[in-house]
Amino acid sequence: MAKSLFHFAERFSTKFSLRCFLLLNMLFLTYQLRGLEKIYSELGGRSYNLRRKTKVHKHLLKHQYPHNVSLLNERDKLHREDEHSYSLRSTSYAYVLQMELGTPPQTLEFLIDTGSANMAIAGPECEDEHSHKCRIDDFYYPDKSSTSKRIGHPVETEYGKGSWSGEVYSDVVSFPGGPSIIAEFAVIKREKEFFLKNSVNEGILGLAYKSLSSNQIEPLFDQLVHEKKTPDVFTLSLCNGNGRFWLDYPSEDEFYSPIHWTRVIHRAWYTVRMTGIDVAGQSLGLSPYSYPPAIVDSGTTDILLEPEIYIAVIAMLKKNGPAVDERFWNNYCVDTDPYKWPYITIYLKNMKGGSFALTILGKHYVRKQDQFFCLSIGAKQFGAVLGEVTLEGNVAIFDRSNHRVGFAPSNLTDPETGAPCGNPIHINTSISGKLRDFCQAPFMPHVSCYETCEACVNKGGAWCPQGRIFVWINGVKSRLDASTGFCWLGYTFGFQSTKFQTYLKGHGSVEFELECYSILPMYKQCILKGEWLFAIVVVVSFAATILCVCICCRKVYEADTREEYPSHYSGGYNQYDQHRNPPFER
Repeated sequence: MAKSLFHFAERFSTKFSLRCFLLLNMLFLTYQLRGLEKIYSELGGRSYNLRRKTKVHKHLLKHQYPHNVSLLNERDKLHREDEHSYSLRSTSYAYVLQMELGTPPQTLEFLIDTGSANMAIAGPECEDEHSHKCRIDDFYYPDKSSTSKRIGHPVETEYGKGSWSGEVYSDVVSFPGGPSIIAEFAVIKREKEFFLKNSVNEGILGLAYKSLSSNQIEPLFDQLVHEKKTPDVFTLSLCNGNGRFWLDYPSEDEFYSPIHWTRVIHRAWYTVRMTGIDVAGQSLGLSPYSYPPAIVDSGTTDILLEPEIYIAVIAMLKKNGPAVDERFWNNYCVDTDPYKWPYITIYLKNMKGGSFALTILGKHYVRKQDQFFCLSIGAKQFGAVLGEVTLEGNVAIFDRSNHRVGFAPSNLTDPETGAPCGNPIHINTSISGKLRDFCQAPFMPHVSCYETCEACVNKGGAWCPQGRIFVWINGVKSRLDASTGFCWLGYTFGFQSTKFQTYLKGHGSVEFELECYSILPMYKQCILKGEWLFAIVVVVSFAATILCVCICCRKVYEADTREEYPSHYSGGYNQYDQHRNPPFER
């Protein structure tokens, strides 16, 4: 009996030791987690997602950069005080302007189109080619306007894509807070692919010459000029969904001088002379005489080129651009980074017989559609079209009285990032130095200014002792010196492939791409005595824990498989075997 008790006590002590060991390990891990929680709270409880950085710039604008907000508010105030300036907003494919029709006024939105001359608006009877009601929210109701008059002439217009037909009406047309006039326009009854998916406009405002007008209806802008309610010039300034429209020249603080002028060679569309195209500063190698005239058309999204030129441009983009899904070249939208696409330069003939350059950045011709990006460059059998992507980042002045179009970098600011939208005047794609040299750029994290780990962590940053930093400038890749470490915003356990977009004066829009090689958590690592020593301690501690667990498990296994009889038992049938059958006897 005493030996049995001894055997039970031995097994109990072995299992109890194992449980104690596991319990102690759990307490140790809990203590470590509490330490992590404390460090997390010391960092302000922040978990930064640098991949979404461009989406939180508005929040940063209000809380971390109030001086920039005040500057933007002052600029908006100046816009509101300018009676000849009107806001534009972007749809998925063009920019729209808000106008008022009728008495009392009905507020509707019109697509700004320098490639056509008619003004048209959807009426309550508007249907598509399948006899379904037009897919828009608002309509112009002639019956609700006391000044509406049905002229009755049928009118129709066909575009490169889409068409409509309807009847001519006249009514009061007003620019909000600006000039008003009784004008003739079309009320759309039938349309085909004119109101596209996600359309926010109910109509179109054609601003081309009268010779393009269907049924010779006098365009709205021509009527305003004839009645001396506006000069014979208008201006567009487009900036990534934000825009301005002037019934005049823009004020000097709206663009960066000088204005480069090109002559209108055909007075129907705004047709100008194109003399060359470069991709990433490299010529296509075509003769200047192989480039056709080009139409400046705000109603077309893409840049359209003749087949020979289009094929040459695509070949250069494949050579200088990032790797991308092959479907991208066949009008599919794919996942890519627009900041890594090289800039394109289009040369136009100036008024003195030479040429000047228009810069089109990758973020403009690689356009976002839902969650993916599409190429806004296409082929056209004859001629060329410089669509809306060509106007992005520029001020375009349509001086009809002098038959010329002027271009200059815009001074508008990006509605998402708050950075200036203007395209660079002089392309500079080289950059050097360290991250801290650029920490004063618009909306850069302040922690990027710190050069030591202690200062970085004390200010809520995460220190990377060694990594690499790439800078994409107009689609061209440069590298910064990261050998002595850098400070950035990051996750608890580091950041990889992080991206941040900003604007550098003299360079234009740039993207920083950062990687950190450190194997340590990003918090408080500067207080350690070297990351390799810390790594060795962690590895040794882990190995020792595993060894102890294995030893304890082996002892338990041996105890569970041990004989249940006293060690002196030599066989036979006795009281310990009373639950078994007796041995077989002959």
